Parts: sequence; C-alpha cells; structure tokens
Amino acid sequence: MIYLIIAVVYILIIGFGNSIPGESLFIIKTIFISLFLLFEIIGEKKRNIKYWLLSPAVLASLLTFLLSFTLTNFVYLLPDTPVSNWIYNKFGPEPFA
Repeated sequence: MIYLIIAVVYILIIGFGNSIPGESLFIIKTIFISLFLLFEIIGEKKRNIKYWLLSPAVLASLLTFLLSFTLTNFVYLLPDTPVSNWIYNKFGPEPFA
C-alpha cells in the first residue's frame, strides 16, 4: 500500500514538473528520493533486526544513493561556492531550466 502512495506522489511530482521552477523541482526530487531510501532502510531494519545493515539493498542505499547522490546534490545549491561558480560558468545563470 505504501508503495502505491509513493508511486502516486512521484507521478504528481512529475506531472507538476512543468509548473515548478527547475531548481525547486531538483530539491523536491532529491528530498523525495532521500525519504524513500530512508523508508526502505527502516523497513529492512524491521524485517531483519539482527543483520539489516549487511543487506545489499541497505548498503546500496546508504553508500550509492544517500552518500554519493543525495547529500552531494545539495552542494550544487550552496551560494558562492567553487562548485556553484563552476556550474554557473559551465551552464550559465539557469542550469536547472
């Protein structure tokens, strides 16, 4: 049931994507994937109390998505950092458009 709710919310995010500015949509999608991954990790912890951290799904969620994708996306949104200056120089003033 919860997967159906998550799918509907994501379809709504995609559907309203044209009316939401690019940077805001980027933040919404990043927060959505973070919450979904945390929900999956908590669910695995409830199913497998003793060895939940050794589950390949949990390890992939933590290392691949949460650390390398989700957390680093916020670096692009910080003002006056070398990364944001590099993005501005490379893609112009509207990189999320």
